[in-house]
Amino acid sequence: MKKILLINQYASTPESGYGGRSFFISESLSKANKVTLAVGSYHHLLKDYAHQSDYSNYRKNKNFRIKSIKLFKYKGARSLLRIINWFSFLFKVALLSKEKIGFKPDLIIYSSPPLIGFLGAKFLAYRLNCPIFFEVRDIWPLSIIELGGYKKMNPLIQLMSAIEKYAYKKSDGIISNLSNISEHITSKTGLKKINFHYSPNGINKKFLNKPNKSPVLKQLDELKERKKIIGYCGGLALANSLDCFLDTAKIASSRSDLIWIIVGEGEYKNHLMERKQKESINNVIFLDPVEKNLVNFVLQKMDVLFLANKFTNLYSFGMSPMKLPEYLSSGKPVVQIISKKSESLLTESGSWDPVNTENPEVILSSVLDSINMSEDEKSRRSNLAKTYVNENLRYEIISENLLKFINNS
Repeated sequence: MKKILLINQYASTPESGYGGRSFFISESLSKANKVTLAVGSYHHLLKDYAHQSDYSNYRKNKNFRIKSIKLFKYKGARSLLRIINWFSFLFKVALLSKEKIGFKPDLIIYSSPPLIGFLGAKFLAYRLNCPIFFEVRDIWPLSIIELGGYKKMNPLIQLMSAIEKYAYKKSDGIISNLSNISEHITSKTGLKKINFHYSPNGINKKFLNKPNKSPVLKQLDELKERKKIIGYCGGLALANSLDCFLDTAKIASSRSDLIWIIVGEGEYKNHLMERKQKESINNVIFLDPVEKNLVNFVLQKMDVLFLANKFTNLYSFGMSPMKLPEYLSSGKPVVQIISKKSESLLTESGSWDPVNTENPEVILSSVLDSINMSEDEKSRRSNLAKTYVNENLRYEIISENLLKFINNS
């Protein structure tokens, strides 16, 4: 039995936020190991404007503890307090005691994207004399530069870049949901030999079978009676390239049998709604976000699922959208817009065909092909997608493979 400390400033429980990768991996690992998940008490990805709590035995699981590290509350991803919290988290992590963790860890896993806190985790690993593994879920600061428009010479970007390089060099192993990140690490550090483990985003099956009443489900039921639904369910951010969704819906305005639905919330929502109104894209409807346990039921109401990412060199190092395993598990046709430079789980699973262009005419053609596909072919591809998820993307399997890597490092 290992004693594992997993540190992710932006992690949450299903009660306080969205659960997510770090939570589900920690929960799965705790079935045969002692695990503490250290999180920031507050961040902008939580459901409510409230601090997360400590749990000494999460859901009566004696092997699973949540340690909430007190941080400032703030509003908005661009708040100065968000940056201040990075440094506060660094110092508080560095000074964590064995009593607060619940044990002396055999190893520490520090999960990005925030890089500043790695310094605290590295110091903690030194204090407690244990190895540290660096998990890269998003390549900061590269993604901030390419998607956020920040300059390379920005002092904070320079600091993060230096910490990123240090983390790659000083970690005992690298874990990532980005399959080709080794290329980036080599170009960044010059390292030729990298102790690397690919660990994709996954799915927790417990969250697929909890039906509940919801206004969103009722709205979708009413729409489904008379139209085919092309839908997106997830966060609304620049990286999700939902302008592609609107562009495609716009050229399909004459198709009265189609309706385009966006279910979710995010900083990019206002821009999308303004575009819809300004350009009179009247076949697009925005619906409120739903709880995690309702996502699968929302997807089941849709006829085609839409997913896109910005065409940028950033994704040549791999990409693992959090919503894609849920999309595949639903068995519904998936239209994923992705650069040829990027790998897709659609190709790996042999199920649906990715679209390698942002051209709305081509995207619409793929959508219509999915709608018009024979039921036998849909069923065949659907089964391939579900099988792939069941054999590769359940968090129980992902956690088992992660532990094997750790044990062999």
